Order: sequence, then C-alpha cells, then structure tokens
Amino acid sequence: LQLLRDAEVLAAAPDVLKIAREQTTRGRAAAKQLAFDTFLKTYKGNRPDIVAMVDATGEIIALDGVSLPVASDWKGDGKKEGEVIFPAVAWALAQRVSVSEVWNYPGKGLMRVGVASVVDYEYAVTSNPNSAPVIGAIVIAHALTSQDARTRAAGIGANVAYADNTSVFVSSFVRGNGEDVERQRELSAVVAATPSMQAAGVVTRAFVLGGEAYEGVSVPFPRFASESFPQAYPAPTPRLIALTSPMERGDVLSTAQRLVILLGGAALIISLVGMYLTGKRVLAQIDQVELGISDIINGNIDRTFAPVGE
Repeated sequence: LQLLRDAEVLAAAPDVLKIAREQTTRGRAAAKQLAFDTFLKTYKGNRPDIVAMVDATGEIIALDGVSLPVASDWKGDGKKEGEVIFPAVAWALAQRVSVSEVWNYPGKGLMRVGVASVVDYEYAVTSNPNSAPVIGAIVIAHALTSQDARTRAAGIGANVAYADNTSVFVSSFVRGNGEDVERQRELSAVVAATPSMQAAGVVTRAFVLGGEAYEGVSVPFPRFASESFPQAYPAPTPRLIALTSPMERGDVLSTAQRLVILLGGAALIISLVGMYLTGKRVLAQIDQVELGISDIINGNIDRTFAPVGE
C-alpha cells in the first residue's frame, strides 16, 4: 500500500507533466532529472531499483539512471507485438488507476511494483476534472532479494522463499555469508514437480530438502488497486513460500512453553506479594477499628481509638 501511494505521489507531481510534454531528448532528460530527483530526496526507505515513466502508448520515456532508455522494453513481440507486457501498466494507461503488485520482471526476478496513471490536469480548465486525459504512467519497483527474504523470515520465525510458477528466485536459507543456492535449487525442483504449489490460493505441502523434512505453506503475494480489478485481469502467480521443519516447530513450541511457565510463575509471585501487602497495610488496620466498635457496642463507652495507620 505504501508503494502504491508512492507511485501516486510521483504521478501527481507537476514536474512529471513536463517529461511528457518535452519533445527533445535533452529537454526530456532535464525534466526527468528534476522530477525524479525531487521525489527521491524525500523518499522513505531504500532507493527504488526502478523509477520510470511511460507515455500513453506504453513507450518508456524516462528511466532513473538511464539517459536513453529503450522505449519498447515493456512491449511484447510476436503475436503481442506492440502490446504492453505488464497488465498493471496497460490498465493504468486505459483508465485512472493505481496498482501495487509483484512482477516477474524479465532478467531481474521478482519485484514489488507500484504503478499510477499520470493525468494531464492542465489539459483544460473545466468544471469536470474527470475530463482530463491519461497521458502516461509512473512505475516504481523494488527487487525482492535474499536479504529481503531473510528479513521477512526473521519476522515470522520461519524460512521463506519467493517463487513464480515453477521457479524459486530467492530464499532465506543461508550458507556461509550468503544464500544457500543449493537449497534454493532443491526447492525450485520441488515446486516444479508439485503443480498444486503453483495453484491459486493457500497451499500446504510436506517435502524433503537436503534430507530434512519440511512443511511449506505457499500463498500468493497480496496486490492492491484503487479500483476493483477487472474480471479479465490475470491472477497473481508470484508466491511466498514459508517453510518450517518439525525440529524448528518443536524449538518454537518449547520456547513458548518455557515463556508461559516463566510468566505464570512471575504472575503468581506478584499476586501473593500483593495479597500479603494488602492484608498487612489495609485489612489489619480495619480489623483493629472493627474490634473497637464492637467493644463500644458491648457497653464500653469509654473506649478510645489509637491511630492504626494511614
């Protein structure tokens, strides 16, 4: 959702309109530098791997860090020649919408992507702002790396892997100072041989990696849009796989049990101490007052009270 909002913020920046309006390569490069640099100076988090703008036809007209991007990079060939290969970009060019999802980016692997329509609000001053045309789209993307997988694994207490269809791109398994590539390849082979792990929805399967039993839970990456997804919009295929072994689950369970016992014992001690202090500081004083009142009721009208506490 944050990435979706980031794309919307850049798409609404006044300097972005200048990129679309510039006709010369030099003028467009200068406009891109101004718009993207201004945006990235206040950007929270790691610098995006891709910040780009396409025109109304899907041609790349600005790409951060590249002075002369290949305009047709995001268009298909063969039967789909000239068509935008990313459904989110095609949708954002067809109507005003912003989308956040995960792409299998050719040559780069899986990426978290935010896309937002660029609307020319200066096209005409009318009473109906909805008449302003869509003149392009902004794309912001972050690569899903093994470091990202390790961070997520630490947060959920289980190894994770990022996959799409039959391929596993990265995982949180570690060997030495880097990713355990061999374990990643084994998992990729398991996913490729298990069609159910490529299906939509949540899937749980048991398998063996490196001679060790694992249980994997495969779930699609979430995606969001400012409008309801069209019926013809492709179902998401990138997935996160969380993996736990019986040994890891046992360690987690025993740790939880120890924590419950420790907290329970501490709570019992605190309760007993509280009862003792309450009895000594409050109930004992009330008892002395009550004894004095009973003495007066029984006829000792000369009874006096000494201070018995606060």
